[in-house]
Amino acid sequence: MNKSILTKTVCGLLFLFLWVTIPPIYAQKTSNMTPSQMTDLGNAYYAGKNGKKKDFAKAVEYYRKAAEKGYARGQRNLGFMYEYGEGVAQNYSEAMKWYKKAADQGLAMAQYDLGRMYEKGKGVKKDTNTANLWFLKAANQGYEKAKKKLEEKHIIAADPNNNGLISTTKGSIVTTTKGNINTTTKGSINTTTNGGLISTTKGNINTNQGGLISTTKGNINTNQGGLISTTKGNISTTTKGGLITKVTTGSGSSSTTSKQSTNSSSSTTAQSSSMTAEQMDKLGADYYYGKNGKTQNYAEAMKWFRKAAGMGYAPSMLGIGYMYEKGQSVQKNDSEAVKWYRKAAELGEKNSQFNLGLCYYVGRGVAQDYKEAVKWMRKSADQGIPEAQNVLGVMYKEGNGVTLNYTEAAKWFRKAAEQGEKYAQYNIGECYEFGQGVEKNISTAKSWYRKSADQGIPEAKTKLQKL
Repeated sequence: MNKSILTKTVCGLLFLFLWVTIPPIYAQKTSNMTPSQMTDLGNAYYAGKNGKKKDFAKAVEYYRKAAEKGYARGQRNLGFMYEYGEGVAQNYSEAMKWYKKAADQGLAMAQYDLGRMYEKGKGVKKDTNTANLWFLKAANQGYEKAKKKLEEKHIIAADPNNNGLISTTKGSIVTTTKGNINTTTKGSINTTTNGGLISTTKGNINTNQGGLISTTKGNINTNQGGLISTTKGNISTTTKGGLITKVTTGSGSSSTTSKQSTNSSSSTTAQSSSMTAEQMDKLGADYYYGKNGKTQNYAEAMKWFRKAAGMGYAPSMLGIGYMYEKGQSVQKNDSEAVKWYRKAAELGEKNSQFNLGLCYYVGRGVAQDYKEAVKWMRKSADQGIPEAQNVLGVMYKEGNGVTLNYTEAAKWFRKAAEQGEKYAQYNIGECYEFGQGVEKNISTAKSWYRKSADQGIPEAKTKLQKL
């Protein structure tokens, strides 16, 4: 009996020793682990691999240890656990917090996840503009899911760091070398021919027409078509149409043909005080593009644009704004770009009005303001700029800055579509397909889809196959 009691006593003391000593030893091992090792251990518990039994709570424990040490991968994984309620109570706000920490460190996966949260309105107010910016950040790092997301939306948009342009389906990264834009082989960029926009036919730049093309947020696919989507027109859909919006610029002369460009005597008249503002602007355009015997020189282009702008010539103000936007011969400055776009826009320059509207729409160089965006987009649209008409239609369709109104949306889509704007053709097609703002008519919808498809819009081709 005494032996039994002694045995129990010894066992009890041994158990107590182990209970007291093992956790500190274990903790010491953990404290010696790097955040990367902690995250890997969390992954092992999450997947039930490397000899670990699947245990979400344990996974959260190690992800949190790594996250609190500032490790991006641990932060992203902890955000994932909060988003889906695995090993921890589901909490979208916490998920957002940890995704943001990792995304701010440049982790592409977290940038994509953060985009999803903004896209769906999880833990944050739904904001497709911000969602797309995060998708673009991830895509620019080669993250395949983000690339696929952009392809599904058929986006061509300036990336958040302005490192280039994202092309879409069948496409690649598009750069803006020498102020021009390279398009993919699938379709071309449709633009007006006044105020520095370029028309193309097979994705090539017609340099005789001149002009500069930059793009911001645009060509976003929705169920109903358009730029911004809601629950019934979400950008998460993959087979719907949309539009491309562009920030365009260039001198007024750059939209004319080479016959209207500065003639061979420009170098002589350039020094003459009798030069008109338009002649100065044309000379600036020649230096910008390196044409009509001039070597490309952004500094010279800026000099002549400024001279013309000083005489109140709005198209040159537009050119200056663009060069500030792109950082050509001057330090990149979106606020300064907005200032010059505004100067020209207030003088009635229609492409500047469009540019300024887009700046307000996406919050570039100015606080985002849908009402201001509508104001300037309408001024441009009223002057016949098809891209502005298309975007205005989108804003009516989604109720951004205006009361949602399908009839108004269809009106503006039609105006743009009748000018050949391929994304507006798709959008008006959807209006007829779903009876939004117009009487439902599948035959008419197919007619517009066919026009859009003929210009290379893959979603329009898909529609024709389905209808």
